[in-house]
Amino acid sequence: MYKYPKTVKLYFFIIFIFDKSVQIIFYYVDMKINLIENKTVQKSVLNGTEVAHLESENRPWGSFYNLADGNYKMKVIKVNPGEQLSVQSHTKRSEKWICLSGILTVNLGETLESLTEYHLVPNQTIDIPRGYIHQAKNNTNTEVYFFELQTGTYFGEDDIIRYSDVYGRQ
Repeated sequence: MYKYPKTVKLYFFIIFIFDKSVQIIFYYVDMKINLIENKTVQKSVLNGTEVAHLESENRPWGSFYNLADGNYKMKVIKVNPGEQLSVQSHTKRSEKWICLSGILTVNLGETLESLTEYHLVPNQTIDIPRGYIHQAKNNTNTEVYFFELQTGTYFGEDDIIRYSDVYGRQ
C-alpha cells in the first residue's frame, strides 16, 4: 500500500482586492487533502496597518506583498496611478505576471531596441523569460495589482539589472 510522504505539503491562496484593502486567504493542506490550517491575512491599503504577519515593502511606485519565498517567490504587486517600475532584467530568474485588477502596461523584449508594449487586463498573463528586459507601468488613474511568480536559481534584489529608473535607483 502506498504511503503519502510526510514532507509533501500543498499551499494555495485566494486574493480579494477591495476598494481600499487587499485580503489574502492562505490554505495549508496535507497530501490527504485534509484542511489542517486556515489563516486569513489582511493588509489595509488605506492606513497601512497590518492585521497579521504578511511581509510588505513600499517602493516609490507602490508596494508589494511577499506571499512565498523558497524554491520560488510569489508576490502581489500594487502600482500606483501614473507610476512605473524600472526597466530591468534578471540573470537568474524568470517571471510570470498575472493582472489582477486595472490595466497593466508591460514593456518586454530581448533588447532595449526590441521592447514591445502590451496591455494586460484582469486574468491575462505574460511570461518574462530570464534575461529579457521588462517594465511594468500603470498609465491609468486607478491602482493596478498584479501577481508575480519568480522561478529560477536566485531571487535576491541584487539580481536586478536596471537600464533606466525614473526614481534614480541604480
